[in-house]
Amino acid sequence: MPCCRYNFLGLCACIDGAFSELLDSSSISAAIMENVRSMEFWHLTRLIDLIIIPFVKHCPRKLREEWMFKFFVPLLDYCEDKLRYSWLNLLYSGQADVPCCLGYLCESEETIEHMENYLLLDLTRKFSKLLGSLCSSELNGSLFHVNLNPMHDMIATSGELKCTLSSSIVGYILLNDCFKTLSMNLFGWWVDDEATINAVPFCNALVQVAVATNNKKLRRFVEDDMLPALIRRLCDGLPCMVQRTISKLSNQMIPPIQKANKDLLILCQNIYTLCVRSQDLEGEDQDYGNGAYQFDDWFAKQKNDLMVKAYSPIPENFPDELWNWEFEEEFQRYLPTYIDLLHEVDAMDYCLEDDCFERVRIFEKLSPEFKIRHAINNCMDRNIFLISNILQRKMPAAYLEQRVDQMIKWLCKLIDLKPYIQISDSWRSVMDHLRKNFVINLNHFGLDMEDAVAMFFNSILLFWEPQFHPLIREDQKETLMRIARQLVLAENNKCYRPLDLDPQDIMDHLQPYVCSYIYRKKEEAG
Repeated sequence: MPCCRYNFLGLCACIDGAFSELLDSSSISAAIMENVRSMEFWHLTRLIDLIIIPFVKHCPRKLREEWMFKFFVPLLDYCEDKLRYSWLNLLYSGQADVPCCLGYLCESEETIEHMENYLLLDLTRKFSKLLGSLCSSELNGSLFHVNLNPMHDMIATSGELKCTLSSSIVGYILLNDCFKTLSMNLFGWWVDDEATINAVPFCNALVQVAVATNNKKLRRFVEDDMLPALIRRLCDGLPCMVQRTISKLSNQMIPPIQKANKDLLILCQNIYTLCVRSQDLEGEDQDYGNGAYQFDDWFAKQKNDLMVKAYSPIPENFPDELWNWEFEEEFQRYLPTYIDLLHEVDAMDYCLEDDCFERVRIFEKLSPEFKIRHAINNCMDRNIFLISNILQRKMPAAYLEQRVDQMIKWLCKLIDLKPYIQISDSWRSVMDHLRKNFVINLNHFGLDMEDAVAMFFNSILLFWEPQFHPLIREDQKETLMRIARQLVLAENNKCYRPLDLDPQDIMDHLQPYVCSYIYRKKEEAG
């Protein structure tokens, strides 16, 4: 049985000298972690509880990089995928959709659903327990002894925090992108109190690291994801997905623990103090003594605003059965990022190159300002994948723009050729002349070159040679070239497709909201 072997390895980790004398990291990694992506929830939960957590707690510091990150990074990657998929399904559709090996034995859908929810909660609890284990003082030095409350204290100690990050396992994991995609699904949206109590220390550490290093990616997650999720979780009675899921799972969770809400409220106040209030008061000399009262007022306003949004009327022409106020709010938060992303892609001028869709190439071509704004620091960022898709949509228009420019150059060359081309000349001789004398490589534009010659004969010489006879054409070149440009642009104008919002760029559950947004904008524009 796997559990017996896992338990044996976990117990070995507690023995002094086991990591250097008894256990071999390469053998264990080959035996367990290479197959981690094929593990079901039950198997993965036992792996975390019986092996990974003991390894985290007892691995010597000098061997930490060799052992922990060989096991930890692939495990994080897989757990992120599993937790994200199942929690989003549970929140959005009410069913976790967890692969259950006992499913085929159960005739009752209710029993299957109950088992899926149990497996998801169990994995979330064990993963949160792992995150909590990472936050021990033994693994993080003095990282958690810094006073987080007043903003000026945080500023004064930020240098101290940066110095301790080198010896902090949490700082190392967060700043080296060990998490492929930070999301609230890692913590189960704090739906379960047991998981919440274990995960909150890691969340507090994440806030500390984000503020101390001013890491854009971490700060964006704290301010745009963690803080809104905290308010929803603490807003009892709010008709939102988190509160509905808590009610749905109430019979499978231990009775509510007051400590969970208290810990979450402290976390929320820390984020307010360090991120929200510090930005509002930046550059101002104000008294910090009444911070608690300011937080209470701010928090009450946030909850009230959510209640107003939750009970706002459904927009006209939006299908009632599809409306979800949280999805609309999520789309509105994402819209500025998406518009900025479209502008960035629109400015890219290399989408006809052979390697234009490769992630590394896209990352290299992004402007430094765009990378900073959206905290993109590697080619695996989720925005890179979306940019690749949009580039493919831009490709026909980019090719057309290049073709138009090329055809105009050819037509101008044909107009300027001496001796001047006449209607009686053969097309073959004109084509041969272009191939021999034109400096631009014609390999990719052979058909377009033929189109340019055809346009020159059929749309220019045929009608204009009587007026622009070769004897007088020298003085009329500019007129003819202007006509050539107008002809090319008129012929190709109907093929242009501006880079615009496309519902297919957006996540499935937000597509109705982008469609509604596009409809409203078109209606406003007439």
